[in-house]
Amino acid sequence: MLELAAQAREWGEERVYYRDPTGRMRFLPARWTSMAAPDPFVLIADGRAYFRLADLIRLKDRLKELQGMDIPAGNAGVKENMPHVLRK
Repeated sequence: MLELAAQAREWGEERVYYRDPTGRMRFLPARWTSMAAPDPFVLIADGRAYFRLADLIRLKDRLKELQGMDIPAGNAGVKENMPHVLRK
């Protein structure tokens, strides 16, 4: 269990701060802890929905974007890096 040293909103997210065993200040996103308020979507969905509508729309847009890209088939776009083996 970590002892809360501070809580603040930085870079668009709530963070909780604690000190590690060496005394150095560290942080975690508050949503990873019990300090964050429950997510309203999770409460209302009550296990009935796995995805949010906004996230599905973003996924659809991203897939549409990727369909227009020229992506090589198989591993044609991957460089193989083989180690040099010395033999006697």
